Amino acid sequence: VLVDNRGEDSKWENLLLCFNCSKEPAELPLPKGRWQVLADGENAFSWEEKTYVETKTTIPPQSALLLGR
Repeated sequence: VLVDNRGEDSKWENLLLCFNCSKEPAELPLPKGRWQVLADGENAFSWEEKTYVETKTTIPPQSALLLGR
């Protein structure tokens, strides 16, 4: 789900919410741009680590991923 997040107080103009309900990892092609990993199934503070993905990412089984740009 791609969300328009523009606003005065927002650090990220777009948010991408990715869900994988499968029991297998899922590879997801990403919309163009440099996406920062904001949260994943293990860490709600991933944004502090400043990890980025660009063309694709893998979502672990039965997990979620929140990206911002």
